[in-house]
Amino acid sequence: MSERKLRLADAEREYAIALKNLNLLKEEIVKCLEGKSSFSKDTLAGLISDTEKKCNDLDNIRESIKAELKQTENLQTELCNKYDEIISWSELFDNATTEAKKMIVNSMIKRIDVFRDYRLEIEFNFDIRQFFLGIDAERVLDLSA
Repeated sequence: MSERKLRLADAEREYAIALKNLNLLKEEIVKCLEGKSSFSKDTLAGLISDTEKKCNDLDNIRESIKAELKQTENLQTELCNKYDEIISWSELFDNATTEAKKMIVNSMIKRIDVFRDYRLEIEFNFDIRQFFLGIDAERVLDLSA
């Protein structure tokens, strides 16, 4: 999450610099029209075109980083909610009767397959890999992709 925030800050800074350069070039056009510029209007037009393209590219990069950051925040919120749910199940489980414990386990486990040699495959109603990896957004995003 912090890495994405740093990338967003860098992209914002680069975009601001490119926008400032674009504005300076546009101001130079006025000087060119007044005959006070050392650049020709064709040179300025090419520079403005290149700088506008750079601004658009940087803006697209900025927006994609914002979208990634939003997706990461949403994923982290969802993961925290699931974690809170599991913690509440744990507290409930500790104080529950045997029948209630069976209901809780039943709500957590979607399916159990039993194979020869006592091999089990358990399918949970949540993604247990996220909890084994921790709340590391980079690794969680790699798993969901």
